[in-house]
Amino acid sequence: MSMDIPIGDLAYNCFAKLGKSGKPNPESEYTVLAAIVCERKDCDNKSIGRQVVALTTGTKCQPSNWSSKQHLIVDSHAESLLKRAFKRYLISQLENGLKVDNLDISLFISQLPCGSLQRWKGDPNYGLNDTQTDRKPGRGEPCHKPTCLKKIAKWIYLGLQGKRLIECTKDPIYINNIVIGNCGQIGEYDEQMIKDLLALDANCVSHNPFKLDFLPQIKFCKDFRNDLFIKCNEKQSAPTALVMWLTGI
Repeated sequence: MSMDIPIGDLAYNCFAKLGKSGKPNPESEYTVLAAIVCERKDCDNKSIGRQVVALTTGTKCQPSNWSSKQHLIVDSHAESLLKRAFKRYLISQLENGLKVDNLDISLFISQLPCGSLQRWKGDPNYGLNDTQTDRKPGRGEPCHKPTCLKKIAKWIYLGLQGKRLIECTKDPIYINNIVIGNCGQIGEYDEQMIKDLLALDANCVSHNPFKLDFLPQIKFCKDFRNDLFIKCNEKQSAPTALVMWLTGI
């Protein structure tokens, strides 16, 4: 793929090429789009191309009494589904004998992830003394899964591969860039503030032999505006989710 195409556009172009199944009704529904774009590099660390390797949509989360049913996915937020899809991509690469240590990973999310980030409104000192764990927002019975912000903070420091695949990848698969779309009011989204929030959230992560001082580049994409991925009172969240990952190179 061309290196000149913005990450958000790569994600949306991939979404647009998929069939209608699982997509929201543009007249009455919205959803969240998340994608992982991989940039491969050669032995000289030069880029040899980018492509969307995993893409998901979703806004729903099941109540806490579903957690005992192990065969069901409780958290269907796009970000959570994305990690599952990316792990399937990693497995396919490893099964085909392909390297996964030369990937430059960009995480795209079409809006701010749920969690403290949406509530602090520019004040990184707000709620510093709060000791409770952030939970998924929503109506009705709450879901006791951590928020997407908490999960992303964990992925930043522990990698996207998960504990089962670390034996195969040998090293963590880190996120190099985070791109957040639909940020119309850029003044509310300060890069340093978000880094501070993620660093604070990282205190909840167990210390182990990972890069605890690593933080990705964060970009707020003012140019990516799409009504299909913007929450508004006139629309309801789509009841469906979409999950895609590549199985080839």
